[in-house]
Amino acid sequence: MPADRLTVFWMAIAITMVLFLGLLALKVDFWSQGYLRDAEGRLVPRRRAWYAFTTALRYVFSARFGRVIWVFLVDGLLHRRLWQEDRFRWLTHFLMLFGFFSLFALSIITGFFEEILHLGFGLDTPLVRFVTNKDTPLMALLNESLGLLILIGVLLAVVRRFIMRPAQLRTASTDVTTMVLLGIILLTGYPIEAFRLIMDGTSPALAWYSFIGYPLSLALKPLALNWALWHYWTFMLHIAACIVLALTMPFGKFFHTLVSPIIATVNVLTGHEEVQA
Repeated sequence: MPADRLTVFWMAIAITMVLFLGLLALKVDFWSQGYLRDAEGRLVPRRRAWYAFTTALRYVFSARFGRVIWVFLVDGLLHRRLWQEDRFRWLTHFLMLFGFFSLFALSIITGFFEEILHLGFGLDTPLVRFVTNKDTPLMALLNESLGLLILIGVLLAVVRRFIMRPAQLRTASTDVTTMVLLGIILLTGYPIEAFRLIMDGTSPALAWYSFIGYPLSLALKPLALNWALWHYWTFMLHIAACIVLALTMPFGKFFHTLVSPIIATVNVLTGHEEVQA
């Protein structure tokens, strides 16, 4: 009998987070080495990450903090300059960034309610049940829709990188690996939901809110497979791909996509880019 799915999941997540943070620290340490201009315009060696951090603190406790928020939202999250330069690339970037961060935040919230409030403290309030029930209409719609946004973003990225092929675009082996891992993560997500719907016998009135997973479950159900086993191993493949992506992310271009809002804001704080309101 396979080990408990969630036990394996949380152990793998804990180990992955430690390794990811270590790799991220190496990446930041490498990035931070360089030269910046002092008050008199001379190039001097500085730890750029530390300089950006201390500069950010000065902005937080100054009257210009509102300006930082504006820059972060408009030029960091919405990428105003990218919108002006290349609408196709902007749409690809936005779908992946917004979908990924939103789905990640939703997963963190769901995990907190399930593992901490429900299992840890034994809370069983209507709010806890609302968040942790996978068939809650709003939660099902959010999970299904955000996953679809990322899937569309990945497909657009594949089209741009391998079909449109702009002259200035270079495709490295790490880019292909990232695309493959994202594809595995996204393409296993919906079957996992379909297997769960079949296992739980979710009523059609609720199952339809999983507007991709439910039709898929209807197509698969006549196969009469061992749904628990298929759900388990598909989930494990899904998590394995997530772990590999997390451990390779600091060294690929997808990492730049995720941290670009911070980079855009730091560029303004350190005077590397002038942003117009």
